[in-house]
Amino acid sequence: MNFKLTLKDLQTTGPLKRLMDYMKEGKTYILEIKAAKDKRSLSQNEYYFAVVVALFCQSTGYSKEEGHQFLKGMFLSYSKEVNFTGEVPHSQKFMKSTTELDTAEFEGYLEKCRLFMWHELNIHVPLPNELTEEILLTLKNVYDY
Repeated sequence: MNFKLTLKDLQTTGPLKRLMDYMKEGKTYILEIKAAKDKRSLSQNEYYFAVVVALFCQSTGYSKEEGHQFLKGMFLSYSKEVNFTGEVPHSQKFMKSTTELDTAEFEGYLEKCRLFMWHELNIHVPLPNELTEEILLTLKNVYDY
């Protein structure tokens, strides 16, 4: 993508001016432009904890935090090889935070959780558009969310 800008445009336009103020004379910089993605929404997060995690915890006896960590471990974990001693490297497991996911990634995570719960625990997790006040009240009363 190309832009035609003069030095004056860069020096007098809000965010571009701040960028220019940050840059030091004589240094070379790389400017990367990416499409912005919306972070997971509050309604997605609310649905996740109030429905997905609550139903998982009802079935397993886990606490809310334990259930959340378990599901993240299943679907948001990744490993990296680490070697601090110069000897045999080992694999270290990490987990992404749900706050790092955009709305599409978070929906993919939710779908993996729903499918896992259906296939492995025989739990139907209603989609957001299938929720009724009755279901939400039951979940809230049984598991304080």
